[in-house]
Amino acid sequence: MQRFVQEARLGFPVLMDRDTAAAKAWKARLLPATYVVGPDGRIRYSYIGELDWSREPVRRQIAELLPR
Repeated sequence: MQRFVQEARLGFPVLMDRDTAAAKAWKARLLPATYVVGPDGRIRYSYIGELDWSREPVRRQIAELLPR
């Protein structure tokens, strides 16, 4: 995972849930799972399965979450 994160240069923090505490709290039963968490700690976007960040619908939904 660390190698992927380094090579992908995502530009945002990635949670390494080593003790599965986040997975349990967010009820993530399938992997991969993607969660975008707001500054207040609330989940703003979630997706179960492989997520292609370059797809326009995904980019649009994430852009809507950004401050204006």
